[in-house]
Amino acid sequence: MSAANIESAPVLIAGQWQPSSADKTFQAANPAAGEMLPTHFPVSNWDDCDRALTAACQAAEQLRQLP
Repeated sequence: MSAANIESAPVLIAGQWQPSSADKTFQAANPAAGEMLPTHFPVSNWDDCDRALTAACQAAEQLRQLP
């Protein structure tokens, strides 16, 4: 598979798919087929983690305030 056909997967933060701020990706294998998946997954960095944790804390606070 050529590099032009490889997609880069986004990260899910606050219920929305967003591009990762990471520069690095990894490719995973499908163990059933023994083939590499045509998608590169982001190696999330601290910025991605911070955005995800901030969104999770905000959601937890909203849930806490429910009757």
